[in-house]
Amino acid sequence: MAHQSFLLNSAAHLRRLVAGDESAVRVAQERVQEAQASLEDALLRAKASREVLESVEMRLSKVVGLPQGAQDVLFPPSAAETEEHVSANQVPVVTLIRDFLRQQDEATTSEIIEHIRLARPNTSSANVSPELSRLVKRGDLVRPRHGVYSLAPPKALEESA
Repeated sequence: MAHQSFLLNSAAHLRRLVAGDESAVRVAQERVQEAQASLEDALLRAKASREVLESVEMRLSKVVGLPQGAQDVLFPPSAAETEEHVSANQVPVVTLIRDFLRQQDEATTSEIIEHIRLARPNTSSANVSPELSRLVKRGDLVRPRHGVYSLAPPKALEESA
């Protein structure tokens, strides 16, 4: 009889443990669903913010004519923001263009855009073409032929020739 009583008590105790564990699993699943919804909202907001920022930077560069290498004249980024910016593969488009053309003698617009999209997938081709034109106007790039770009020769070499 004692053995049967022990087994019944053990079974009742195990039922309580199972019920508690199942309850904990349900609570954890609800938290995971809430976290996933929160993550999706944050990703959507981040994407929208980035698109607005890129649009504002592009318009600002047309109006103000940002100096070489500057991303924000009015509010320069802090060292931490710069580090985070670069570590998140957010190298400025101008830098990506120059680095790419240093590796090539020349490149077409589509080759440059493809290179930039590999480094910065969220970059629109509409943001690249104005940068190319701006770099040509500043004398940093030259167009040997229509739709083809290369780095301008260094100024010191031009002056001595």
